[in-house]
Amino acid sequence: MFTGHLRLKRNLNEVVAATTSLGQNELWSSTNLYRQLLLLENLVPKSAEVTSRAWIDAFFFRASAMLPSNKAMILNMEHVVSATTISTSSSRTLGGFVDYTAIVADECDAPLFLTSPQLDYLRTLPMSSGFFITVAGPHNLSNYIAQTVCEMYACGKYLQKKVICGALTNGREWIFIFIKFNDDYDGASCQRSSIVKFDTMSDSNGQLVIIGSWPDLIAAILLHWIQNSFVDLTSDDWFEVVRRRE
Repeated sequence: MFTGHLRLKRNLNEVVAATTSLGQNELWSSTNLYRQLLLLENLVPKSAEVTSRAWIDAFFFRASAMLPSNKAMILNMEHVVSATTISTSSSRTLGGFVDYTAIVADECDAPLFLTSPQLDYLRTLPMSSGFFITVAGPHNLSNYIAQTVCEMYACGKYLQKKVICGALTNGREWIFIFIKFNDDYDGASCQRSSIVKFDTMSDSNGQLVIIGSWPDLIAAILLHWIQNSFVDLTSDDWFEVVRRRE
């Protein structure tokens, strides 16, 4: 199923810096995202899967603040994914549990998605996007990749979308995953990124600081992928595909 690797494009610093002005007058500005992340470092233990949500929520709130004024994000949690067959030639099924679904819609359509967030209902609506997140434990993110791909595959096939985007994360580390279905949904190809993460350190005064602009990059990737989660990768994406050698 894995046909390539998603590699971050080079020389992204200027592009990332340009995103910091998006939503700068909102509560979840770039500056406040960094403040929240630093607060969490000294407030919430990183010892369990459930605590990861504090970091994940912060990134989603930041991405929602970066949207154009005529768009709205609807963030749903804990979807059960109905079992679906892997392919027409197999009786094996995939299903599972998706921790987050993020949808971007026109502001006037947002109430439709808020009132009935279940996948059964979402399938009947003109969804223009649908980004799926699986939450992992605090360590060894790669151990959860197969599970995440299976859950995303089941979501995409159930919703009858040719392309589906998502991520596996523990809040500080993110692996972005892209799945493209074959004709008649008989199998799919998949690419994933390496871990994209942010780190902290103590400065000369002993104050905790975030190294570099990685939180802005993660938020910018989320913004773009959530808005374009049902379409193929384009030239303006943050990643480029490195094809797997046969």
